[in-house]
Amino acid sequence: MSRDDFGGDPLRYFRIQFSNEIIFMRIFISIVVAYFSGAATSACAGTGDGEKAVDNLNVNKILPSEVQQVRVQGKTAIEAAREATVAKKIVSSADLGRYGDSNLGDALQRVPGVLIAGNRIQLTGFSADYTQVLVDGQPPRAGNALDIPMSMIERVEIYRGGNAQFSSQAIAGTINFVLRKVSATAQKQFKLNASKGYKWSKSADLLTSNKLDKLSYSVSIAAGENGAQSSAPFEVMTESRDIGAKLIQRYRQQQQRDADNVYIRISPRVQYQSRSGTNITLTSSFNAVDRNASGIETHQFDIGAPFSIARLKQSSRSKSNISNIQLKSVSDIDNGIKLDTTVSTSLNRSTLRAFQETFSPSDAPVFALTRNTHATVKTFDFSGNVTIAAATDHEVMTGWAMSHSSADRQHQERKTVVGIMDATSLDVNTESRVSKFDLYAQDEWRLNGNTSIYVGGRSEMLRIHAVGITNESASRRSTIFSPVVQALVKLNEENTDRLRFAVSKMYKAPTDEQLLSPPWISINNSIENPNDRGNPGLRPEVARSLDSTFEHNGKNGWNVTVQAKFAKIEDLIRETLSVNDGLWEASYGNVGKATSKSIEVETQFPAKLLLDLGVDIDFSVAASRNWSHVSSLPLPGNYLTPMRWNASFSMDYKSRTLPLTLGVSARGNDVLWQAINMQRREYAKSPYDLSSYFLWKFDKKTQLRIALSNILKRPAVYRTAYFSAETITEREIFNPAYRRVTFALDVKL
Repeated sequence: MSRDDFGGDPLRYFRIQFSNEIIFMRIFISIVVAYFSGAATSACAGTGDGEKAVDNLNVNKILPSEVQQVRVQGKTAIEAAREATVAKKIVSSADLGRYGDSNLGDALQRVPGVLIAGNRIQLTGFSADYTQVLVDGQPPRAGNALDIPMSMIERVEIYRGGNAQFSSQAIAGTINFVLRKVSATAQKQFKLNASKGYKWSKSADLLTSNKLDKLSYSVSIAAGENGAQSSAPFEVMTESRDIGAKLIQRYRQQQQRDADNVYIRISPRVQYQSRSGTNITLTSSFNAVDRNASGIETHQFDIGAPFSIARLKQSSRSKSNISNIQLKSVSDIDNGIKLDTTVSTSLNRSTLRAFQETFSPSDAPVFALTRNTHATVKTFDFSGNVTIAAATDHEVMTGWAMSHSSADRQHQERKTVVGIMDATSLDVNTESRVSKFDLYAQDEWRLNGNTSIYVGGRSEMLRIHAVGITNESASRRSTIFSPVVQALVKLNEENTDRLRFAVSKMYKAPTDEQLLSPPWISINNSIENPNDRGNPGLRPEVARSLDSTFEHNGKNGWNVTVQAKFAKIEDLIRETLSVNDGLWEASYGNVGKATSKSIEVETQFPAKLLLDLGVDIDFSVAASRNWSHVSSLPLPGNYLTPMRWNASFSMDYKSRTLPLTLGVSARGNDVLWQAINMQRREYAKSPYDLSSYFLWKFDKKTQLRIALSNILKRPAVYRTAYFSAETITEREIFNPAYRRVTFALDVKL
């Protein structure tokens, strides 16, 4: 039974699929609201003045929602996070923009504990698949969250433990991008950014806002052109040896390429506050990206028989158009009860047209291949929560989240072989339907002046229906209950020293690509160039984790955080390699269990704590160490993540006499060989990086920032090794390194 059987009506689909769960939700919320409403009313009646009763509530207690931001008046987000039982790290927009980065990816990789790999965010100890990324507490529906303009970001919240208010698909943790609220006054801000690495990238960003009585609005327009990282040439060296270590084949791949990405993103936001105090916010975004790429790949065969294809000429053009609309309402019901509801929908259409011409070692044409791919992804989300100030020492929230997404992909291939009149064709259609229904409840309970406990639970019901590559159909339904317990112990009255503990159960669902990736036929098929296909029978990974943290925030400016994390994962999803009909094929499977352990240390302090030189200099130092193990893979290399340690350092100087700020930062890491499966191991190391920036403020409204990245000009290192019964094949990619200079002009009009 699919959503199409109900005329495409997502609400009717949910009623049929989750009727019992919806009835349970109604009963559950009604009981909780009725019970705590009575408690709140009794508290008010006991004082004889309802307003005084509400005022007497503990307004210093914070939960991760917009509601608490109203309660913590006069406190910054960082100060509020220190008081909150739920542990989170705050990164301000000012810290993100310190080095003049034009995109979130470049800015976030300077944040301790955060890494960017393949334009995806990952937290220490885990790959990107284990990190949940949210925008204002909701999954990003308008493309990659890293595409959000920097000017729209108010702050970034990083949660390493579980949180019942968010989905439990956060084994590594959650990164929540909080967008700027609509300004109460008229504002205009314009940014120009240009950077030069291998070639120039340019961007412009305009943010304007105003308020008309109860109505306020803001519009962000960002446009740019990039593609430098996808244009730099590179070389690949491949060597194969037999089981006696004799070199039997060696060849080089050299690729000359050029790419241009042009994008525009328009993000209007309207906020209305009614006389009754209800806040209604309409947020939308429209994102268009046009990518053009071309390249020539040549093979030079030094030892061994050459492949049938020695030169490949290719070109491609891809377009994506993403739109998203979200309506959010926050209102006071009565007696300290607040209702927060959000409904959103999104549409993502993308196309890819690729053309390849292949040539033999004698440079004779062999065949031409045309690939056309069309994908349409639609989503619908409806979520909400009720926050209840139940008693002086409690803050209770209960809520729900329901979503439905559909993904339809059409893949066509036309192959024309020289000397053969008829072309061969491959037409593949895949589709997936993913429905989720979640219920959650949480209570933050202040036991005494120095100790508070957060208890939460989230039940997530997931249904996946997929029609795969050869029209095989697979349906899977799972229910995962994720309890979360967090505790905060203040070690002194000033709250400068704290201990935190968290126990969580979380999971990771398989991605659409892992479930339904269309078959990709590689040229020169081999163990290092396998064909690809998805596996619709994958099960979610389930993890249990334990977190402990010590925090110190001294009044002298010295801050220290020490955090340890342990996680145990079941039904681990990994890539598999096999031989089918004489061809190597890569797919995915549930392969067993894994464990991960990590410890992180971070500190910030002013130089005057060590030696007062009469200048304003601030230091930041961070380091982490990771250990992991995958049970289904033998030594060596059976790691969940290959990174052994990661470290960063930064220093910032602010002149007392000039409008000048200078800074320098360094970061590095050490990785080990990692076994991906029984046949493949890889070594991927990011370069050591040294960066600096110069900031000059012409006046209160205009500033220029100049930054230099990769000063050491170190390249990234990527090696792979493949093991079969007859051979061992090693491959290394040589990427040239480039320094990058960035100019960023910021003007407030």
